[in-house]
Amino acid sequence: MKRIIEKYNSLSNPVKASLWFTMCSILQKGIQFLTVPVMTRIMSSEQYGEYSVFLSWYQIIMIFATLNMWNYVLSNGMIKYENDRDGYLSSLQGLSTLITVVLFAVYVAFSGIWEKTTSLSFPAMAIMFIELLFMPSFEYWCARKRFEYSYKDVVILSLAIAVLVPTVSIPLIILTEDKGMAAIIGRTITSAVVYAIPFVIIAVKGKKLYSKEYWSFALKFNLPLIPHFLSVIVLQQSDRIMISNICGDDKAGIYSVAYSAAVILQIVNSAVLSSFVPYTYNSIKEQKYSGIGRNANYLLIMIALLNLLLICVAPEAIQILGPEEYYEAAYIIPPVAISGVFMFMFNLFANVEYFFEETKFVAAASIISAVTNVVLNAIFIPVFGYHAAGYTTLVCYIFFSLAHYIFMRVVLKKHLSGTRIYNGKLIAFIAFASVVLSMLTQLIYPYPVVRYGLLLVVLGICIMKRKSIINIFMMIKEKKI
Repeated sequence: MKRIIEKYNSLSNPVKASLWFTMCSILQKGIQFLTVPVMTRIMSSEQYGEYSVFLSWYQIIMIFATLNMWNYVLSNGMIKYENDRDGYLSSLQGLSTLITVVLFAVYVAFSGIWEKTTSLSFPAMAIMFIELLFMPSFEYWCARKRFEYSYKDVVILSLAIAVLVPTVSIPLIILTEDKGMAAIIGRTITSAVVYAIPFVIIAVKGKKLYSKEYWSFALKFNLPLIPHFLSVIVLQQSDRIMISNICGDDKAGIYSVAYSAAVILQIVNSAVLSSFVPYTYNSIKEQKYSGIGRNANYLLIMIALLNLLLICVAPEAIQILGPEEYYEAAYIIPPVAISGVFMFMFNLFANVEYFFEETKFVAAASIISAVTNVVLNAIFIPVFGYHAAGYTTLVCYIFFSLAHYIFMRVVLKKHLSGTRIYNGKLIAFIAFASVVLSMLTQLIYPYPVVRYGLLLVVLGICIMKRKSIINIFMMIKEKKI
């Protein structure tokens, strides 16, 4: 223990910050995941579906109410306006507050149309806007802390939200008849109260609600990115909204549980990518291209195997996450889980585009994929039921990955004379094998002995190849540090 403490103390602030932010993210996702089995047992599938649809609309409306200004524009502003960071943050807070208030006024004026479109009541939407008023301040504050490698306050406040939301929501749901609304109130009001803390801090320290220069910079920078932000959210959230409208809130609730189980591996995806991005950038800068493709192949195989492991235990995972009415959701997990492989894949290609600052390709791929997802859902959900949404998601992420691969080739031709970084044929084979195996695994769901036998085989392979796996991660770590 003493050696571990000494090793930790010897780390640089950026590395310590990266470590704590990663751990905080894992704990947050873990707490959220653990609350799912509780909520599905104290709420009906229809009530849980109502709550899930609310969260989906929240993600979409958030883009328009906040412009996602805590993303790229905030980091650029931290450098551009280094001598007035407090003023810059408070002016962004003033801008997002104004936009949210104006958008709420528009909602009130046309509430009937909004309610018909979203299927959400006026009280639910009003509560949503309360959270949207304060939420950007939390993101601004966290983004600045991360930028300055100050992690303690961020970890404390982030974990406070993760713990307080279920602590308040679950008793409220149990004691209330309208459990869907109780879940919405418990989550939203609790979060808004915590978000109010950085709201006040930023306002007091910055004392600048309006700045023509800062507002102009923020709007010019982030407005062109809105189609990209919106497309990504639509691609992730439109399934549940369309299932609710076509099949009912109960089916949206069942789909949401399956989606929650499938996307838990995104924690692993994010952790791996956070290490692989700087490694990719350094390798391109040093013109060491072969290592990028070779290590990407190993990582892609690892991600595919992890998702296949989840698919193998899907029936048992759903039994843990929800009561019997959710059991059919097991058959949604395979396509949604394998979509995670393609999500990881397109990020490999997009990293090259980001390195050469060719962001227009990223936006184009996002918009086309989102539109395709909505069209496919509109066609196939009425015909085949809500299960079709999982497969339309998979098809769109396959297209997303292919589009980014093509765009990456264009970028490489422009900047590196067509140098090949990734082995396209091998990656295509891994992707094809993942899809086929995920579909075949469903055939053995009624035979747990066979499924767990396969799990032991895969686990044995991982143990046999553990040195190779460890070596890859150690090399990536060294490049990052």
